[in-house]
Amino acid sequence: MNFSQLSFGDFALKIHGFFLALAFLVATWHFYKKLEKEKFNIEFFIHHFWRWVLGGILLGRLFAVLVTPEIWGQYGIFSFFAFWEGGTHELGAIIGFLIALLLDFKLHKISVWKWLDIGIFSFLIGYMIVDVSGFLTGEIYGTETGLFWGVAYETFGVGSINPVHPVTLYGLVLHLWLFFFLNKKSTRWINLPGKTAIWGIFIFFIIDFFIQFFRADPSILIGILRIEQLIDIVLILLLWWWIKSLNFKK
Repeated sequence: MNFSQLSFGDFALKIHGFFLALAFLVATWHFYKKLEKEKFNIEFFIHHFWRWVLGGILLGRLFAVLVTPEIWGQYGIFSFFAFWEGGTHELGAIIGFLIALLLDFKLHKISVWKWLDIGIFSFLIGYMIVDVSGFLTGEIYGTETGLFWGVAYETFGVGSINPVHPVTLYGLVLHLWLFFFLNKKSTRWINLPGKTAIWGIFIFFIIDFFIQFFRADPSILIGILRIEQLIDIVLILLLWWWIKSLNFKK
């Protein structure tokens, strides 16, 4: 017997966009208030944040087109602008946001480490809202399962009528654990700017790599791996090299 039977219909998928906007607003507000509390340069944040968001939107959309070939088949060279199909890919949006942020700080010769240490908590708060949205709407769904906690959706966007793994609930639990783990460690790492953020991003991509094994929403498969997992592997290796090169002592 399945754990839950969800019957939200087409409307449920449409409200996923609302939850994404909510996640963005909550994470942004949390980040802003933390920066303000810690006496960071708020003017720099206000004048440059839009560039980081734009980087996330552009790369997120590019990822969405790349991992969903059906979009290209339907819209051809206009696929990038057909945001109503596929939206923005969360992994691409994260990478695009980080690249734009890092380039901006490098350009202005400002140390980014303490900003990232605060930002990782804001990011996790926002992403947990995305986890909840993925579960409620079925926008992100898992492979079929006979386990009693499997969830059955009745909406056209889910590719199975049988119970599936609630992958976003798995993610929610792991992201919540990561939030509290980093919160505890950050007090020990307070004199090591960047360590909280880098370890947080590193563990986040490890979690994503394993969660992807249970996901069944559309993507490109390369052997037994989804394309997102190959990207995760590259990022995990780069971050591990980065961690070693920074030579944190504690």
